[in-house]
Amino acid sequence: MPTPWNILVLTYDYLIEGQIDGSDIMQRTIFSLAGRGVDSRADVTLANVKIYPTGNLPIPSSAISSWTVGIPSGVLGVIPNDALSAKEAMSKRETAPAEMVLGPYLIRAQVYVTPKYKHREVATNGFSLKDAEITRLTPDSKLRGYKVPLMVVNSFWLQGLWFL
Repeated sequence: MPTPWNILVLTYDYLIEGQIDGSDIMQRTIFSLAGRGVDSRADVTLANVKIYPTGNLPIPSSAISSWTVGIPSGVLGVIPNDALSAKEAMSKRETAPAEMVLGPYLIRAQVYVTPKYKHREVATNGFSLKDAEITRLTPDSKLRGYKVPLMVVNSFWLQGLWFL
C-alpha cells in the first residue's frame, strides 16, 4: 500500500503541490538533488496536484490530476509538506544565514552546511535550507515572501549565493 507524502515542487514557473509514494525509493529521489549531474536524469510523478503559477503563465489545463517532473533539470526545489517528507529533507548539520538567486527566485534562508566547506558544498551539490523565504524576482511575480520551514534546492539553477 502506498505511503503518501505531501510535497511542493518549485519549478521555473510553477509551484506544484501534490503527493508522492514515500515508500517508493524512486519517488523519494526527488529529495536527492545533491550530487546529481544533468546527465543523471530521473522523473517523479505527483498525484492529486494543485498548480500555482509563480509568474504570468497560466495553468496549462484545469484537468491536470498528476504532474511528472524531470529530475534534476525540471526541479528548482522541493518543499516537504508533512512530517514524513520533512524527515527525508532534515539535516543534522549546522546552519549559516544566506541569500541566493535560484533561477528567477530570491531565497533567504539558513543553509545546512559544514562551516569549513560551506562555499564548496553549495557550489557543487544540491543542498538543504531551513526557514526559507522565497520571492520571484520578475515583474510578473505572483510569489512574494513565501515562507517554508524546510527546502531542498537544486544548485544546477543557482545563479549566486552569499553568506551573511
